[in-house]
Amino acid sequence: MIGGETAHPSKYRARDTIVTAKSTYTARERWEADAKRIAALEALGYWVLVVWQSDGYAKGAAALWEILRAQDG
Repeated sequence: MIGGETAHPSKYRARDTIVTAKSTYTARERWEADAKRIAALEALGYWVLVVWQSDGYAKGAAALWEILRAQDG
């Protein structure tokens, strides 16, 4: 799961309001929705790796490879 920067936990507080072209919500509401989506995917047997845009895709790819290597061992 690749996230932009909307509601990035290190940049927003739980009560911060986020306004987009389609909706308005708090960071906490976004985090809770994301947690539900992740839990649903994991319940289906998927692994979920969240990569924030500011973390860089290379960092996310490196983390994914580390996880895959650990599963092989």
